[in-house]
Amino acid sequence: MVMEIPGVLAPFEAAANLSARQYYVVKISASQKVSLCGDGEAGTGILQNDPDLGQEASVMISGISPAVYGGSVAANDNLASDASGRLVVAAAGKNVIAIAIEAGAA
Repeated sequence: MVMEIPGVLAPFEAAANLSARQYYVVKISASQKVSLCGDGEAGTGILQNDPDLGQEASVMISGISPAVYGGSVAANDNLASDASGRLVVAAAGKNVIAIAIEAGAA
């Protein structure tokens, strides 16, 4: 069951074409633009829409959101971003971005 409980949604400008990246982990640059989060990076939130370059990107900064997994995940796993902005089980030294509510796989 996919669950969503919106907390804080924030609008930013997309720094790239993110039209195929809804529910991926994103980060916000110093210039307030959204791009995909990289491997183990500190993410800002989960992208809620599918913006093209320069369009408004809606980012859920807090709350419960659907997300795209990059591997097998169990409920209650600490999650980090992989190199493609998908959530995977957080390895040592990686920034924890979320906690899995549901088990799933890529």
